[in-house]
Amino acid sequence: AAEWGSEATIALNSPLADVHRARKWEHHAECQDRFGSGGAACWGGAALAELAQTAPVEDVLALLPRLEASCAEAPKEQLMRAALRLGELAQCAEDAEVGETLHAGAHVLLTSVVARARDFSGPEPLLEVLEAMAATGVALPDLLDRVLAALYAQLARAALPPGAARRAAAALAWHCAAADGAPVALGPAGRRVVAAVARALRVEGAEEECRALDALFGAAGPPASSGSSGYCAGL
Repeated sequence: AAEWGSEATIALNSPLADVHRARKWEHHAECQDRFGSGGAACWGGAALAELAQTAPVEDVLALLPRLEASCAEAPKEQLMRAALRLGELAQCAEDAEVGETLHAGAHVLLTSVVARARDFSGPEPLLEVLEAMAATGVALPDLLDRVLAALYAQLARAALPPGAARRAAAALAWHCAAADGAPVALGPAGRRVVAAVARALRVEGAEEECRALDALFGAAGPPASSGSSGYCAGL
């Protein structure tokens, strides 16, 4: 159970902080037996995330519970790279259970990245998060909406970089496809990001991509302005 008043919960802004701390100690002995007393048993989240990017799949599976419990300690950029590696390993896994374990690990790491999405500087890293979610198969409307909310705050300071609109549209299309026909509900900030992407596509002359984006999201919300419909019609 979460200890809401604990120092770890307050410091890391997560109700699972104490749970993760307990899990780290549970896996301490296992890591010590496999990697030695001076190895992974003593490492924190940053070192584990770095190792997960290059280690054989057997070692990754052994370290994964400790990495999941330590993910709040690792830089978000390293976690995203580690999540991409887990996604690649999951897709190549011959054993379905191994693939599910690796995919679940990628989900945990990306959730930690999204929890710190507002700390990214500029739109580009947030576009990379959207693409990483698609590459690893992590499709959760809540995570998508939180990334788009952070992206909206960045777009208030800087425009989408050249070519970014097509990348964002492709990532958003993947999330719609992953929803398997269910509507992808976005908050106000997310809807405004979709509208901004559509405007950028029009400026770049990508009318086909803009129409596809409107077809995916246009029916998911009320008219954006009088006489027009869909997120892509405007703000």
